Amino acid sequence: MTDMRRVDWIVVHTAAAWDAARARVLYQSVDEIRRYHVEHNGWRDIGYHWVVEHDGRLAAGRPEREPGAHVGGFNAHTIGVCVTGHGDHAPFLPEQMSALVGLCTRLCRKHHLSGIRVIGHREAERHGAPPTPKTCPGLLVDMDEIRGLVADRLDGAPGPAEVA
Repeated sequence: MTDMRRVDWIVVHTAAAWDAARARVLYQSVDEIRRYHVEHNGWRDIGYHWVVEHDGRLAAGRPEREPGAHVGGFNAHTIGVCVTGHGDHAPFLPEQMSALVGLCTRLCRKHHLSGIRVIGHREAERHGAPPTPKTCPGLLVDMDEIRGLVADRLDGAPGPAEVA
């Protein structure tokens, strides 16, 4: 497989981890998400290419040169980015937002995409994915805000987190 494949969309997800007994959001590590995808879903690897952890650290998932497993029927030309937590119960943390915007900006530059190509999983149907009942990346996640922040960065000078 070549190092580059055509990428048309950056798809943002939430891990949707919720402890119902304690009514609190869980912030899973990339290893916990990978283990769930492999052991529970039967996949060969984590479905996402990148995971943004609770403190804003970026963790590599599936290699970008390989299609992900994050939006059924819509993975061939996408990069999947998962933000830990649960976007229906809590907005992304400030550290997560900063890292997410920086990562999406870098990915847009790498793949020659505009900020409007950053979408939430729930929005993928509008762009050719099969329908989903999911609210992913969450009702408390404003994808228009994220797209605007990415577009602002793409129009301006690169920030320190964007220099490769």
